[in-house]
Amino acid sequence: MQDGVMYIDAEEQIIDLNKSASEILNARFNTDVHPKGKMKLSKYPDFYRFNAPSAGEPLEFNLGNEYFEIKEHELTDNGNNIIGKVIVFRNITEQKASKAIIQKQNDELSKLNQQKDKMFSVISHDLRSPFSSIIGLAEVMEESYDRLTEKERKKILSLFIIRSKTTYDLVENLLQWSRLQNSGLEKTVREINLEGLIKKTVKFYQSIATDKHIELTVAENTQSQPFIQGNNQLIMTILRNLTTNAIKFTCEQGKITVSYEYLDDHYQVCVFDTGVGIPPKSLDNLFDFEKPFYTLGTRKEIGSGLGLNLCYEFVKKMGGEISVKSEVGTGTQVCFSLPYSGSLSTVGEEEGFFGKAIRFLKLSSFAFLRK
Repeated sequence: MQDGVMYIDAEEQIIDLNKSASEILNARFNTDVHPKGKMKLSKYPDFYRFNAPSAGEPLEFNLGNEYFEIKEHELTDNGNNIIGKVIVFRNITEQKASKAIIQKQNDELSKLNQQKDKMFSVISHDLRSPFSSIIGLAEVMEESYDRLTEKERKKILSLFIIRSKTTYDLVENLLQWSRLQNSGLEKTVREINLEGLIKKTVKFYQSIATDKHIELTVAENTQSQPFIQGNNQLIMTILRNLTTNAIKFTCEQGKITVSYEYLDDHYQVCVFDTGVGIPPKSLDNLFDFEKPFYTLGTRKEIGSGLGLNLCYEFVKKMGGEISVKSEVGTGTQVCFSLPYSGSLSTVGEEEGFFGKAIRFLKLSSFAFLRK
């Protein structure tokens, strides 16, 4: 629409206005103003209050779902006496909407850039270090094989397996995280053997716990198992991260117990450890991606800070809850609960560039372990 233009005299009486101004006033202020209407502008307070505070400075205002910009130009006589004003106002609703869309896109782009930087930081630092450890162990075996005793060889192989598993975990977390950012999570929901998943996870990490002289067990449960549906892959990722975190922050001779119970409308899984505990100030940001909680383990184990974020996001996507209780020097208990019939929310189909890149890295890096 063309700009509305209105001429008022020193008494703020409307002397003249164009068709656009008339249409805007009549439609939005329930007036009956016509060109050369000879009306007092002050009679229309809904519009009058939007006068610019001083001549030449535009002012934005909104009326319902519409936005306008108004600007005044003072008219003076030869003696610099104000004899009237020209008021120009235009509908800027579309411009405001476009600006809002651009701002939203900029915010999303900024967030994606932060995620990209986080990912490359993890790849360049956290992933490089464990790979260096694996390569170092392999080189020791190759160069000193004949001089090593059988006991020493087994020890190096055991360390090799442990380092490989922890590195695999990191790559798996990167893969899952990239899928999460690109809405490419698998959304298959199937029947789940919860007890079987827990015992499988504990068995997989038993060697790492044993190497640290930590007792890792599954609490006995005599309840009959109800019918459970959920995403097998996401639940395994949650169990894996909670178990490895417990091992990482538990000292030698410590204990880790994984328990589970079936309640009325959901089931709950808890991982309890007798580890170092989490400081109260860190609990508030435990699941905050922008302020990830990560620190060295009791054996200086490194981490990316992605694990707990993944657990939180996956539990929420399956309609569940996750909570943490911790006391420094005593230990930590992390529990998550999920409904019996789990379904995923807002999950897409495409994996995205970063997901494909990490998948390739995962497959190529660990191909030798399957030979």
